[in-house]
Amino acid sequence: MDAERLDSTGGPRADELEIAVEELLISSTAFRTLMAADDPAGRLQAIVAREGRFRDPETGAGGVLLGRVATVGDKFHSDPEPRVGARIVTLLSLAGTPLRVERVLGIDPVRMAVRVDGTAFVPQGAPWIEPPADLASEIALATLDVCGAPAHANRLARAGDDVVVLGAGKAGMLAALAAAERGARLIMLESRPERLEAVRAVLPLAGAAVVDATNPLAVHDVVYDLTGGRGSALTFSCVNVARAESAAFLSTRDGGTVVYFSMSTDFARAALGAESVQRDVLMVIGNGYLPGHASYALDLVRRHPEIHGLLQTSGKGGEAN
Repeated sequence: MDAERLDSTGGPRADELEIAVEELLISSTAFRTLMAADDPAGRLQAIVAREGRFRDPETGAGGVLLGRVATVGDKFHSDPEPRVGARIVTLLSLAGTPLRVERVLGIDPVRMAVRVDGTAFVPQGAPWIEPPADLASEIALATLDVCGAPAHANRLARAGDDVVVLGAGKAGMLAALAAAERGARLIMLESRPERLEAVRAVLPLAGAAVVDATNPLAVHDVVYDLTGGRGSALTFSCVNVARAESAAFLSTRDGGTVVYFSMSTDFARAALGAESVQRDVLMVIGNGYLPGHASYALDLVRRHPEIHGLLQTSGKGGEAN
């Protein structure tokens, strides 16, 4: 990830898969900055040409990709073994995946997907999965794009906890759903009234409010009001805007935990900010990988068909993820 450029030239090495890329599923943070460009397709191609991968220059965010296995290197081994022609989703960030893009064929702003004609190389040991046949492709891909978020919530949430989720996009919604299954008391905060109402219709929320995550005092006041003055035991920051760090730690009670599951987070700002106001909270970087995270997230979505429609529409502006 620290390399200035990845080598995406030539063919696959013996311990790599070569993928004929169909779609880049851009992370919410990266997609937001991409679409702010005058020519989003041209910006994407310029980034890939310069870096040999897709990595948002402002935040380092990437995403995942969908494509078909074109070549299996002689020394590439995994369980299960990949098949030439199989359609797979790579779960290694695009920021760490060697990539060439010959053409951009279209951009879907609702799904935050970019259709391309391209080639990627997946190294030995990198996680990947074949999309399940029992879920619609759009739903499975939306889930796999953020599957680390619900896995973290499943690990950290406890029955009876006040759990606050900032941002009602894909990551926030699935994190909330996982926490609900653990018996947590859920509070959802979101800047888009229409999105919040749609989520309230399908999630068992104890509280919800329309609030801007970049206004930390407003978020603090809402959370402490909705928790009876306790503050949250666990806070997930799943927004795609900068300067939302303070809202998360100010809303969390001493001894609580904040998971920053957003590449728009300035982690130095978060750490130094919490220190400056003497907040005793554990801060977790939302690593997108946990063992079994993809299978867990897909099973979660299977158990809750009521959220399928929302997974397909989370990219319509605002503080989604």
